[in-house]
Amino acid sequence: MRRLATMLIAIAMMSLSLLAQDLPQYVVGSYEGWKYAGNDITSSMFSQGAAIYVNSQGRALMLTSPYFSCQGIDSIAVTIKWMSRSSEIGLTIAIDDESDIPRDSIMCMPAPSGISQTLYGTIAVPAGLGTARLRFVSWDANVSTGGTIKKAQLQAIMSSTPPVEPTVISGDVDGNGKVDIADVTALIDSLLSSSTTIDTVAADVDGDGNTSISDVTALIDKLLSGE
Repeated sequence: MRRLATMLIAIAMMSLSLLAQDLPQYVVGSYEGWKYAGNDITSSMFSQGAAIYVNSQGRALMLTSPYFSCQGIDSIAVTIKWMSRSSEIGLTIAIDDESDIPRDSIMCMPAPSGISQTLYGTIAVPAGLGTARLRFVSWDANVSTGGTIKKAQLQAIMSSTPPVEPTVISGDVDGNGKVDIADVTALIDSLLSSSTTIDTVAADVDGDGNTSISDVTALIDKLLSGE
């Protein structure tokens, strides 16, 4: 299978915004102002993602966004790449005021254990809130049943504009917003190694409900056809 994967990559390489305000984003290589467990974020810290939980002793490992102005913002759309260690554990997103007091929160539905998924949530900004931050934590979890955030992105929804759920790009396996040969490599790596996590929805290129070598072929066809 590895030989077939190498051949497919070789073939491929031979042939080859609604009114919204961007808020600080947590993406690979850009962590300015974000905190993980109270510490400044560094690129190396997130090679495996940010494990978050609050254990029974109250110790918290959580991810927080920089503070931002809430002026004119009705709600915040959040896109999260999340992998839970237990199917019973959900991800909680809270909005904190300047005193770090939570003003509202939402919980994303628990995801299947051990599967990296892209989740979408929208949290309302309470009226009169001047400055806030978002806090990501997995309540009532412990070291063995918490989860891991591998990517998060924030977008402010202004002036009562209804939030729009981001569209998953078919074939964008690595989640960088474009489809290229790197996605073929990521998909093949995930098929060869169960420890490699991908966006399973984007990876199901042929639409049969699962990821397999046929998705690699479909993805290469997609690249060669210029779709």
